[in-house]
Amino acid sequence: MGYFLILDVGTSNVEALAFSGRRLLGSAEEKQTVLRPQPGWVELDPMQLMRAVYRAVDKVVGALGRPEGVGITSQRSCTVVWYKETGEPLYNTITWQDARTAELVKFYSRKGVLKLGRVLGKVDNIFSKLAGSPKSVMLGGGLAALAYAYPSTLHSSMHLRWILDNVEGARTALERGAALFGTLDSWVAWNLTGEHVTDVTNASATGLL
Repeated sequence: MGYFLILDVGTSNVEALAFSGRRLLGSAEEKQTVLRPQPGWVELDPMQLMRAVYRAVDKVVGALGRPEGVGITSQRSCTVVWYKETGEPLYNTITWQDARTAELVKFYSRKGVLKLGRVLGKVDNIFSKLAGSPKSVMLGGGLAALAYAYPSTLHSSMHLRWILDNVEGARTALERGAALFGTLDSWVAWNLTGEHVTDVTNASATGLL
């Protein structure tokens, strides 16, 4: 029987579920360890996470055979950086719960360019409403979006900034194109397929879209 394999990659566990239409044919769950190296820091070991993914996938595929396709749902606001030649992570996954970037968030929130962008975005929203259009008057919606440009400890952009500033070799590796960055869906997809991809729902949580 054909089925689709859905990978639910959570904070403390990974679940693989096999669906044929709306019918659940089988599932497997694997636990993973949440790391808290300092107060306010919450990390995952990316390699341990992938071992959990492989174990869960192997159980389902071993019982049901090869799926027709794979879907991934995951914590969106997580950050992984890895070497594209070896697949070795440069640092642990920084999760959505992590608060180490609080000072960075304060710093970037005070940036004049962001403040100006928020003002312009709000003005554009007002003109859009006066024009009777639900979309931005200028820049096809891009300017209006700036009204909501507030950095957050959830954003991968802040995690990535921290990694660039604090992980030895990360800046050089990224600048010369030797490393890749992604959210958890990107990390899992790259390990399963070799493709460096994401989708708009995950990209929207990075603070970079």
